[in-house]
Amino acid sequence: AEIASLTPLTIALEGIILDQDDFLINSNVLTLNNAEIKADKDVNISHNVKDSINVGDKVLMLNTNNKYVLLCKVVSA
Repeated sequence: AEIASLTPLTIALEGIILDQDDFLINSNVLTLNNAEIKADKDVNISHNVKDSINVGDKVLMLNTNNKYVLLCKVVSA
């Protein structure tokens, strides 16, 4: 599958467009671009150190009987 748009999040899958009512999302995908860094005991810094999801990215979907589940972003080896 492929990310078709970000706002709203839609996914192109086998010729159809899935909107947010059609799928669930692995919570790790929602936080791909956030990392929490502890500077000291009272200070936490949130920083973008990882990857993010963009239009055109490939994603792995699982088909359950009622909904799809967006499991993760996939990339070429």
